[in-house]
Amino acid sequence: MVSEHYHITLPSLRENISRIEPFLRSIPCVHELPENVYYNALIVLTEAVNNAIIHGNACNEGKDVDVVVNVDSERFQIIVTDQGTGFDAEAVPDPRRRENILKDGGRGVFLIRALSEDVRYTFLGTGMQVEIMIPFPPTTPSP
Repeated sequence: MVSEHYHITLPSLRENISRIEPFLRSIPCVHELPENVYYNALIVLTEAVNNAIIHGNACNEGKDVDVVVNVDSERFQIIVTDQGTGFDAEAVPDPRRRENILKDGGRGVFLIRALSEDVRYTFLGTGMQVEIMIPFPPTTPSP
């Protein structure tokens, strides 16, 4: 399979988070994915965009969130970029710890890490970028 590229730019309004599922469903190969891979990709992408809109861009509709999905035969590569001031992903408290259970924040970063093969956060100077890899399960050859 040749690598395919899909892109959407969203103004930083909370209601634009609802555009993520139709965007993901518009990618042709998504309909061939095992259900668990599709839902992992949907959760990860939704959480990354949610974080970019709400935390990165502080719901400033003058700032955009850029979403790129690259698909090849082995994986999804999801890249979400905001125009915020950035953060230290390693400093986000573990939401499973007793002292953090009732605190706001941290769950999106946790879910993204838990449902992905590889996650990289990079501050670009003009915004934060998260690059996420979600592998497809290996295919079993027919006998």
